Amino acid sequence: MPRSLARHWGLDPEVIQLNHGSYGGTPLAVLEAQSRVRAEMEADLTRYYMEGLTPALQRSRAALAAFLDADAEDLVFVVNASQGAATVFANVPLGPGDEVLVSHHEYASCLHQLERDAHVRGFTVTSADVPFPLPPNADEARADIERAIVSRVTDRTRLVLLSWITSSSAIVMPIEPIVRAIRARAPECRVLIDAAHAPGQIPIDMKALESIGVDYLTGNLHKWVGAPKSSAFVWVRRGLHASGSATPSGAFEPLTMSSRAGHTPEGLSRLHHLFDYTATADFSAWAVVPETLDTMRAIGDELDDPSGLKGWGALRAHNNELCRWGRDLICNAVDAEPPVPDDLLAHMAVVVLAPIERDASTINGDPLWARLRHEHGIQVPVWVQPGVDLRCLRISCQAYNEICDYERLAAALRDEMAR
Repeated sequence: MPRSLARHWGLDPEVIQLNHGSYGGTPLAVLEAQSRVRAEMEADLTRYYMEGLTPALQRSRAALAAFLDADAEDLVFVVNASQGAATVFANVPLGPGDEVLVSHHEYASCLHQLERDAHVRGFTVTSADVPFPLPPNADEARADIERAIVSRVTDRTRLVLLSWITSSSAIVMPIEPIVRAIRARAPECRVLIDAAHAPGQIPIDMKALESIGVDYLTGNLHKWVGAPKSSAFVWVRRGLHASGSATPSGAFEPLTMSSRAGHTPEGLSRLHHLFDYTATADFSAWAVVPETLDTMRAIGDELDDPSGLKGWGALRAHNNELCRWGRDLICNAVDAEPPVPDDLLAHMAVVVLAPIERDASTINGDPLWARLRHEHGIQVPVWVQPGVDLRCLRISCQAYNEICDYERLAAALRDEMAR
């Protein structure tokens, strides 16, 4: 295994961090770059907001577009993927008689937003029963996932929300065959990919995704890409920039309209003008996207990958391999079978634990989460998988982790099982 790369992060050395998936973690070099942007901003706020912001975001958008193999014209920044999904929901024409298809593997904030929107706008949210645990054979698992989702598409389905990597179950969903099947079954239905966890975990090719029929994609940059908090994006298919929207103008618009919305400067698209400035805010997290990508790429270069991979390729390979090792250690410790095939994992994995009575006095309802943190010095989430009522522990793997972290967790779980 490579030497520790934890020096790149300001992590508490007394705590084993195995929950990168929830909140991410920003390298110190990126935080320093963000501080420089904030200093520049505070030196002359009016100049920065009036003159410096647009060029800074154009620079960041260009770097992000290259990372995603996208066109910068189709990208806008938002503060997180939940806001990105809510923005898409607000822009899709939906009303009484329409259906939005989800599954119980989707992120809770998106489901709550849809429930609220459905109450106001009159559409119906339907759910696909995607199995969990999955069959151990990856091809069979992919087929089961696709069948469960596509079979629920009807002539009333107007939008499908599909996580690329699910949060609670950590499944890398087979989005390409699913999207193709949705397009064949309901050509007018729109598809939103919730890629909250995908950037940094898996390669993203937006041009390829557009070619199979994806309409929108939202992803976080503060998780696996390493950007500061409040950094995410939405990709919008070009034909939906200025038509087919639920907004009064017919254009794809942010949830908040700024004082500048009435006039679009020459040389700037309406889409970028509306999203780049929605009100006074700290835009430094968006402004340091190039430095973030460079920093994480350099960390990947430090990994001694046996196949010669460098940069993001080495980083992804290291985290993927560590994830499988860690998952197997935990499964052995708690005498459980892996609930997701190896081929459907990236940097996160879940293990099913024995059920217990939930504790309403704790924030997540499971006292094991708190005991692992306070008695064993391990930060790792334990929760109930929605829809199937299974108690699960989810590990995450980032460059600062090593196999000994998961050995410590396995030993702690053995101790807890013997209590």
